[in-house]
Amino acid sequence: MKKIYGLIFIFIFTFNLNAKAGTTIVCSYVGNSAEKSKIRISGNKANEITALGLTISYSSVSYKNSAYTLKGSSGVANQKRSWVINPNRGIGKLVIIEDQAYIYDYNCN
Repeated sequence: MKKIYGLIFIFIFTFNLNAKAGTTIVCSYVGNSAEKSKIRISGNKANEITALGLTISYSSVSYKNSAYTLKGSSGVANQKRSWVINPNRGIGKLVIIEDQAYIYDYNCN
């Protein structure tokens, strides 16, 4: 019985560490691999540090079919940003809406 309790404790402890640690994904622009965005996902929120050093916050993060969807950006004036990232396949798309929609392809891991 002690072994079962021990295994349950280890499982819960490991799960809690993973939930607190979050996920970090680095995405490189396909047209210029030196242009990278670092995205830190923690629960339902995410922060992106762009290649220019700007910090952009996302208030909505969902995970479905091995892909993250980030929406509700703040931190950049006159711009709405959203991401769809599938780190298992190593791909991502960034959509920026200003005067029109711009879509950029990224390699993400």
